[in-house]
Amino acid sequence: VKGAQQLGIEFFEKNFSLLKIKNHFVGKTFMSTYGVETMFPFDSDRKRMSVIVSDQQKNQYLILTKGADTTMIERLNISDNEKLKIIEVIKLYSVQGLRVLVMAGKELNEKDYLDWKIRYEHALKVSMNLDGLYQEMENNLTFYGCSAIEDKLQEGVAE
Repeated sequence: VKGAQQLGIEFFEKNFSLLKIKNHFVGKTFMSTYGVETMFPFDSDRKRMSVIVSDQQKNQYLILTKGADTTMIERLNISDNEKLKIIEVIKLYSVQGLRVLVMAGKELNEKDYLDWKIRYEHALKVSMNLDGLYQEMENNLTFYGCSAIEDKLQEGVAE
């Protein structure tokens, strides 16, 4: 959050269904509003989480995903050369003992998303496993970047 603020991007308002962002980065300030449509929670098997939002100014849907490099690299729509460069940077962070998160996303076709959402809502009602539906959306992602943080052990966690 602090890094985004330093670049001129500020989280202005957030609740369960709406996110407003002020962007000062482009020379003039403008507000972007996103509706939170669907959330894929993090779990230790998938090692990632995603959110599908609707960009209310552009009338489009986006999926934004973050997760462990080990699960995210295979979901990126990148060349082998780009993949090698990203892995090289990740290794630089990892040898310093830092935990790396990869961030990616893509625009979603409105019809495809709405058709998917009908199947998703049905799966929720009948308590189906959602992993296959998550994976349908979490593929061919555009690489946005990665972060590396020191991951200190929490109190009560065995070393």
